[in-house]
Amino acid sequence: MERTEVLELMGALKLYGMRSAYDEIMGVAIKRRHE
Repeated sequence: MERTEVLELMGALKLYGMRSAYDEIMGVAIKRRHE
């Protein structure tokens, strides 16, 4: 499942707090992978 799909589902389910937390975690993970 793609990150964008997960974010869309969370938005549809009104999980905005979880959505922002997930987005932050994924951003950190992607940055770490590129170090």
